Amino acid sequence: MKNKNGQVEIAVFIFLIVGLVFFSIYTFYANPKKVEANIYDARFLEVSYSEKEIMEIYIEKVGKDVIKGGVNGFEERFKTEFARYNFTESYLNDLKKLVSEGDFKVSQTSEFLEIIFENLDLKNSLGEISVTYTPKISVGFDLKN
Repeated sequence: MKNKNGQVEIAVFIFLIVGLVFFSIYTFYANPKKVEANIYDARFLEVSYSEKEIMEIYIEKVGKDVIKGGVNGFEERFKTEFARYNFTESYLNDLKKLVSEGDFKVSQTSEFLEIIFENLDLKNSLGEISVTYTPKISVGFDLKN
């Protein structure tokens, strides 16, 4: 006498495994979000942070020069002054493009002015590994002095 119940159980188990595999594959292909991972290689972080700091230096320098002429019309004068720079580094040219497009925010009170960049992507690669870092760059100016 054969045990048909055992064959049915094995068949159901196989169908469940196949269904789970298809569901897993569908989840990976259907989800358009980027995969986030921790970066343990300090070289990526060092390069990204140094690029961010250099950008902040240029933003601060141009911002101080523009503020010397007053804060009225700051955004347009900031764009004009930043356009005068000629950069060889691609990340600085990306920043220059954002400035020329006006893709930054200016927050101002009577005592403080802040320039904020949120849409800048810094791209670095090491061999076959490519990393995109999107920092929030914020440079503030004290208007009291």
